[in-house]
Amino acid sequence: MDLGESVAVIVEDLGAPPECIAAARALDAGADALAVAARRALAVRWFPGGRVPAAHAIEAIVAIAGDGRAIMLAAASVLARLRVADGADAAEVRAALSVWAPLAARFGLGPLQRELEDRAFKIVDRPAYDAVARFVAERREPRDGAVAAARSALLAALEEAGLDAEVTGRAKHLFSIHQKLRARGEHGPVLHDLFGLRVIVDGEAECYAVLGVIHAAFIALPERFKDYVTRPKPSGYRSLHTCVHMAGALDRSVEIQIRSRAMHASAEHGAASHRRYKNQDWLEPDAGRWLYALTPRGEVRRLPVGATPLDFAYAIHTEIGRRYMGAKVKGRMVSADTELHTGDVVEILRSARARPSVGQLGRVRTARARNRIRAALPTRTA
Repeated sequence: MDLGESVAVIVEDLGAPPECIAAARALDAGADALAVAARRALAVRWFPGGRVPAAHAIEAIVAIAGDGRAIMLAAASVLARLRVADGADAAEVRAALSVWAPLAARFGLGPLQRELEDRAFKIVDRPAYDAVARFVAERREPRDGAVAAARSALLAALEEAGLDAEVTGRAKHLFSIHQKLRARGEHGPVLHDLFGLRVIVDGEAECYAVLGVIHAAFIALPERFKDYVTRPKPSGYRSLHTCVHMAGALDRSVEIQIRSRAMHASAEHGAASHRRYKNQDWLEPDAGRWLYALTPRGEVRRLPVGATPLDFAYAIHTEIGRRYMGAKVKGRMVSADTELHTGDVVEILRSARARPSVGQLGRVRTARARNRIRAALPTRTA
């Protein structure tokens, strides 16, 4: 199965509409607009240990792709490569964890996020992955018993209050367990780290009714309560999250999600099914302040709008800026004061004989470049 077909299978499983599935099949070289946007997103590379924070790469992908469905296709392409043992290099695997999984979460693609995290986790830190996987396997039977006990206690409380709801146990994926343990500084997971409960009801009002019953029947942990219904996440994700102590059922704290059916569908399929991702309403509030230009190998630099190739050179490295003798943008020679735009691929041309000059001060927009130029000028001219 070629890459395009593999991506098509992934997005079809996410519930994507026909145009997205067709674009997936054209991902390798087709002219489909979504496929082209996805390829632009995939051109952004993030290298672990470099000077560019993952957050800037995420912002760049969102700005360059211009469509949440294209980002879904790109993330699915990353996953398709991870599913093939030798399909991704080390940098791609790290980027899957630090860039693409957070992007999938941002666009409400929970299943895609979870598989990206687990597959990358297995490659990046195999001993830790094996330790968590072994613990989960060894505790499967007690976990199933704990889920059944917690579910029964919760159903009994809801039935007594006359509320009709679907209650299921949800197994947590391995990377989320690993993150939880690392945040707490614990050496090994305990049983209640392995699962949570999910309550699904018909509408929003019932979500709050269920929440009231749960908090009345069990001991709530207020610091763990999150209301993503009133205040949704940027992805549009909506759900109530609470954590309670079920002394009679499990003698442990249990995390519970409460959602309407519509909220659940959105949480599982996100950008795969929502037309609103066709526009850019989901860009960062201050996105208009920045542009995102790329090196020839795809590494991004975030610069203020109006920045020039000379700013870009200094953003890469001071010595590259000081040896600047020219630049190509999208393969064409441009002047040092040309304004860059998001998605521009900038190649800096250097010479060992080049030196900063007073004239360059008028060709830069960033304080970094201006300060570096001044520092290199003779005292009498700086």
